[in-house]
Amino acid sequence: MIDKSEPPKRPYHRLPMTRSSLPLSFVDLISTKRSNNNTPTIVRRSDNFKPSIWTYDFIQSLSSEYKEEKYLDQSKVLREEVRIMFGRLENHLDQLEFIDELQRLGVAYHFTNEIKNILDNIYKMDAFKRNKNLRATALEFRLLRQHGYDISTDVFGCFQDEMGNFKKSLSTDVEGMLSLYEASFHLLEGETILDEARDFTSQFLKEYLNQNKGDHISLLISHALELPLHWRVPRWEAQWFINACDKKQNISPALIQLAKLDFNILQAIYQDELKYTSRWDLNIMDSLPDYMKTCFQTLYNLVDEMALEYKKNNDYNITPHLKKSWADLCKSYFIEAKWFYSGYTPSFGEYMENAWISISVHVILVHAYFLIPHTFKEEDMIHFEEYSDIIQLSSKILRLANDLGTYKRENETGDVAKSIQCYMNETGISEEKAYRGYEYTVF
Repeated sequence: MIDKSEPPKRPYHRLPMTRSSLPLSFVDLISTKRSNNNTPTIVRRSDNFKPSIWTYDFIQSLSSEYKEEKYLDQSKVLREEVRIMFGRLENHLDQLEFIDELQRLGVAYHFTNEIKNILDNIYKMDAFKRNKNLRATALEFRLLRQHGYDISTDVFGCFQDEMGNFKKSLSTDVEGMLSLYEASFHLLEGETILDEARDFTSQFLKEYLNQNKGDHISLLISHALELPLHWRVPRWEAQWFINACDKKQNISPALIQLAKLDFNILQAIYQDELKYTSRWDLNIMDSLPDYMKTCFQTLYNLVDEMALEYKKNNDYNITPHLKKSWADLCKSYFIEAKWFYSGYTPSFGEYMENAWISISVHVILVHAYFLIPHTFKEEDMIHFEEYSDIIQLSSKILRLANDLGTYKRENETGDVAKSIQCYMNETGISEEKAYRGYEYTVF
């Protein structure tokens, strides 16, 4: 059960239709100059960003040969070759390692039925309860949890000594230690054994990496310590893993060929989608001259169109939820603008109260909920009305992670103070200590 959080304490205001309806305090914060016809012109601050390469002409110039039918046919042939490999797997560990490779290479979605059948069989047989192999147990645990199976952390009890510590003898199994490390990030609240597993394996893997360089397992360890698999973006991980597998000796050439081909085919699809999206922007470029009015009108129409389409199929008006998410976002931007133009540095708590909204996760989640097909439940709407913990906490994680990656550059360009500067200003600690504390908090 997800606990409901307190609703935001700040009032929400409607979006201004024109500049004249903006509060005076906001107008005063923006530098203005007058044109030849004595009309005030807004002078917006620049963050000194380099011009984007993603111009309309550049996007429309993107092309890929992998849209051609011959590559799609080649992909079908390779998929059938890989599908045959499922029947050649001799034991559960072989099956799990194969599934793991398919996922990391980004092609598992082609074999969902085969993967489900294997995991169903392993789960029903309780094979993980009888397994004393660290790598097999950790891999089973991670994949079963990842696919939604109810598996207990008790499976790791056999790897602990009488004092409840992980046995030192496990350090002889490097692949097993890496698997346990990756599995530890699939913990649920209160599962201290996985916290202990993470500490135990992290220390070992760092020491191993200091003494061993260049081999395939060292490459995987370095990659995992940088960021665990559970936290990575799948498509980026696929690109990295495809390149990493070039150094691996015992992987099927057909599987690697499929992964590379599939990656390029998907890239071609993404390029086409980007072209379609950019054409929408082009169609409104020569419309109303007032860009703020255009922006608002476009957003207004988009929300209404989405709400109308949803109501046809679900008989529920989602307009208030969509409008609220956008209004809250614009309100948070307004607060940040006031901070910037007044030179005010908020406390860490004050910053986070606003910044978890300005990162816009709540807008994404609200729209995703209504766009992804599922069984509608009106009681779920309370999560969007009051922004429950799952929305607030995920927003805060992304906000802190984003601030960690951008605060130095944005500080140099004169942007509003980020969370790490607010925390340093409030506590008086050094940047290095604040950064390390943030890394621990976020990751």
